[in-house]
Amino acid sequence: MRAESVHGSAVGSRTSEAGQAYPERNGKRIEWAMAKFELTKSIEAVKLNPRTLRPLSSVKHTIPYGAVLEKLTLDRDMQQFHYLGEPFECPEEDIKSALHALS
Repeated sequence: MRAESVHGSAVGSRTSEAGQAYPERNGKRIEWAMAKFELTKSIEAVKLNPRTLRPLSSVKHTIPYGAVLEKLTLDRDMQQFHYLGEPFECPEEDIKSALHALS
């Protein structure tokens, strides 16, 4: 599953025979169930408060090439995800070309 499929308009949360997850659309928020993605290049992201999912500061952290991202959530134009158990977000345009689905 490539990055462009992250922005699909599928409704419901399903898993295909190949084990790939499909998005669940809740209003303007898209959540991925059981999907893990690997970065194909480094990105810069802002760390979020784990409880409120709002930015802790404007300091950007580098998420390295090869990092495994979980719990991807598209919220308007921001992509939220968990890296090493911590929530982060970055602009959708910065991350969409760097995602590769893990099977």
